[in-house]
Amino acid sequence: MTMDTFVVLDPKGQPLAHDRYENIHQALLKVIKTPNSKTLKTRNAHYRFRHFNVPIKVHFLPNFNGRRTYMELVALDQPGLLAQIGNIFTEMAVLLHGARITTIGERVEDLFVLTDQNN
Repeated sequence: MTMDTFVVLDPKGQPLAHDRYENIHQALLKVIKTPNSKTLKTRNAHYRFRHFNVPIKVHFLPNFNGRRTYMELVALDQPGLLAQIGNIFTEMAVLLHGARITTIGERVEDLFVLTDQNN
């Protein structure tokens, strides 16, 4: 189960017009109901971030209870990064139980709590 809250603005930073709500709602439902949807579209990194050098690091952290796997990701922030990670988890049949998403400037430091299909 996932519960997310998003603040959605138009390209000018203003609230969306009410007549766009239903189209967005239907598009989200379509993607959510199609688990292996290939509708994910990502953009190239914004020009502001191209000059930053943040090497991608993935660490699996020690877990003392042995019931969950803790994965830390450090990388350059870019549009669609979390969507790409979510697709990888889906393709590999990994369940996400929790996450701490942290963005510091151009750098992301995310922690994911994971299990396999059998927990």
